[in-house]
Amino acid sequence: MKRNNLEKDLAPNDVLIEEIRAVKMVLILNALALGCQQKHVAAALGVSDATLSRMFPKGFAKEISKIANRRSATEPESV
Repeated sequence: MKRNNLEKDLAPNDVLIEEIRAVKMVLILNALALGCQQKHVAAALGVSDATLSRMFPKGFAKEISKIANRRSATEPESV
């Protein structure tokens, strides 16, 4: 398997840590996209709402939430 430049500069444990951080970010984005409130995601992670906000560019979490709200508004209700 070909390694990228980041992996060449990092020890094997550092590469694993970076991959885990990437997975964590995807899971956070998924929770926000599903409509979870940012404060609830932050609480589940054991961090403050402000800390979670700093993980993303300004306004990014709010935009994800807006997309989730639009998606839920257009989906038909289940019976």
